[in-house]
Amino acid sequence: MHQINLTFHEDKFLTDIVEVAAMANLRSMKYRARIPVERGYLLYGIMDETNTLREGEVYIATRDYDLNGGLKTKRLVGDRVVITRAPGKF
Repeated sequence: MHQINLTFHEDKFLTDIVEVAAMANLRSMKYRARIPVERGYLLYGIMDETNTLREGEVYIATRDYDLNGGLKTKRLVGDRVVITRAPGKF
């Protein structure tokens, strides 16, 4: 492109291709940069509409499977829970 004196800014198609390539690289970097948290879970939360929980309490239901493929129940009990919110979510 440089040899024929053509810049990608002058062509809508080339501009779109460069933008898609840049976004793909940024998305790839985002997912590769994740730091795994030992004993961590990705949870989606909702509010306690029934007022069952007291202030400072959370209820977490997980689904794990044993070696035979059966569903096993796991209770997460502790006094140290970190809750964060994705900055792009409402």
